[in-house]
Amino acid sequence: MKICSKIDEIIKEDAGNRNIIPFAKRNTLYDAAKSLLNAKEIVIVTGFYIERMKTGETDGPLGAAFLAQALEKLTYKVTIMTSPFNEQIMQATIDALHLKVELVIVDAGEELEKFPQILSNPSITHLIALEQMGIALDGNYYNMAGMKIAIPVARFDSLFVQAREKGITTIAIGDGGNEIGMGSLYSQLFSKIEKNWILNITPVDYLITAGVSNWGGYGLMACLSYLVGEPLLHDPQEEKRLLQVILDAGAVDGRTNMRVMSVDGLPIKKHMEIIDLLHKAIMDRPMVGNQQI
Repeated sequence: MKICSKIDEIIKEDAGNRNIIPFAKRNTLYDAAKSLLNAKEIVIVTGFYIERMKTGETDGPLGAAFLAQALEKLTYKVTIMTSPFNEQIMQATIDALHLKVELVIVDAGEELEKFPQILSNPSITHLIALEQMGIALDGNYYNMAGMKIAIPVARFDSLFVQAREKGITTIAIGDGGNEIGMGSLYSQLFSKIEKNWILNITPVDYLITAGVSNWGGYGLMACLSYLVGEPLLHDPQEEKRLLQVILDAGAVDGRTNMRVMSVDGLPIKKHMEIIDLLHKAIMDRPMVGNQQI
C-alpha cells in the first residue's frame, strides 16, 4: 500500500495547474490496481478531439497503448475502443508495440449497435477510460478552454453506465474534469472549478486523477508491477519513441495544438522523468531479512 501511495504521489504532480487533484479520493489507485488482479478481459476507451486541428491529442493514446501492453503481459485479453478521429493514432501505437489488442472504432450513431455487442461478452470484467472526452450536464462535450466541441462523436458515457449496470468494474483516468469518470467528483468540483460547465457527469467505480492522464495510466501499471512482482512499466526511451510514432500518425499536443514532442504542454523530458521516478518507486520495496517484499 505504501509503495502505491508513493506512486500516486508521483503521478499527482499538478504540472498543468488543473487544481482538481486535491479533491481526489485516497487509495483509488491501489484499489483499482488490486481489482485488476482478478480481471479476465478488459476494454480500454480513449480519445479527446482537438477541434482546431481536427485530430486527437497526444494525451490518452500513449497511456492506453502502454497500459494495454502491460495487461497483455499479464495474459489478459484487451480491446481498445476509440472514435474515428483517433483511429490512425491508435493503430500506429498497436503496430509499434506489436500488441494483440482488437481496435474497435465507434462513430456517432453506432452506440446502439456496438455498445451492447461489446458488453454482451460475459468475459469482460473491466472497462477503463483514459483521457476519454466525457459528457457535461447539458449533454455537450467541452475542452479545457470551456469551448463546445461541435463534431458529432460516439457517446462513450453510455457504455460506462451500461457496464456498471451489468456489474462490470469501471475505472477512469483523467486530469481536467471533462473526462469520463470525473462525474465521481462532480459535486466537489462544481463549486471549485471556474469553467464548471465543462465537468463530466458520469461516475465510475474507481477514479484515478493525475497531473497528466497518461501518467495515471503509468501509475496504474507501476502499482500493478508492485502487486504482481513483475516489471510492467515501459522504459522512458519507449515513451519518447512512441510519442514520435503518434505525432507521425497525426496526433497533436492538446494544450499547444502543435505537432511537437510534448504532451499537455510539457516537453517529453518531463514525461520521461515521471516514468523514471515510477521505476525508482517500484524498486523501493521494503526488506525483510535479505529479501525484498
